[in-house]
Amino acid sequence: MASTVAAEAPAALGRPHGPASPCDHGSAAAVAVTLLSLPTELHLAVSRYLPYPDALSLKQTSTYFRQIVRTDVPLKVEWLLERRRLHLDCPNSHRCDLGSDLEFCRGSVS
Repeated sequence: MASTVAAEAPAALGRPHGPASPCDHGSAAAVAVTLLSLPTELHLAVSRYLPYPDALSLKQTSTYFRQIVRTDVPLKVEWLLERRRLHLDCPNSHRCDLGSDLEFCRGSVS
């Protein structure tokens, strides 16, 4: 599967400031764990396995994920080929437009 993650170093990605993990609070009290409170390494590992539409959705949730999640042409093609192999509908069935994410997603998937 094509990697959906940028190759930049995690420290340079503008990750939101805050504790690196729930353990950094220094208290024994229960702490709510959110997606952004997880280490960058987990974000990178999870995003590598996302299919194109899910990677695109995650990428659009914040500037942080926009910097680390990749939605490039190879990932789009891989997703299209997988859907074709499974005989599923694809966006733009009559014309494959890989120019931009917006143009690519204009077609509906049933």
